[in-house]
Amino acid sequence: MKKIVIIALGLLLSNYAFSQFTINPQAGLTASMLTTDPEGTEASGRVGYTFGASVRMGDKIYFNPGLFWVRSSNELTSKSNLETGINFGDIRDNASINMIHIPLQAGVKVINTKPFALRLAAGPSLSWVTDVKDNAFGLTKEAYNERIWGAKFGAGVDLLFLTVDLNYELGITELYKTSDAKNNMLSLTAGIKF
Repeated sequence: MKKIVIIALGLLLSNYAFSQFTINPQAGLTASMLTTDPEGTEASGRVGYTFGASVRMGDKIYFNPGLFWVRSSNELTSKSNLETGINFGDIRDNASINMIHIPLQAGVKVINTKPFALRLAAGPSLSWVTDVKDNAFGLTKEAYNERIWGAKFGAGVDLLFLTVDLNYELGITELYKTSDAKNNMLSLTAGIKF
């Protein structure tokens, strides 16, 4: 009897989840900022970009996993370090990385009318560095941690079939292997839903 109830409950829940299934391709801009400067440099955030898709499962309360490609960039400027004696001279360049980004957010629709919805969402995210653009500092993929964890939260708007999302990601793990700098990222994306 227990098995039948569990199977029936599972079928009902899966039917509900798939009846409220939305695919949401998106593209937009990102702005990165490191929490601390890597040794021997000063860092300032730069604009990057992102594209990919997420899936919303549920209606008023929903689960929202996604898969995105992200280009994140920080401008690094060399500085002399009297303690270590490191001096790169006068070097300024962008350290741009490409990442596969997987956010796993849960959300709630605060306003949920037929043509308009206001959404709030939060959850963990995981990124893998896939490529590093050539730069004057000689940073390669090996200088970055393989997996980078973050906590992502934000708000979104649905208007008919259009979506706009504003998210902030707080870096949890270090970006570089030799520095305690974490990458915080703001993203603004637009998309369609079907």
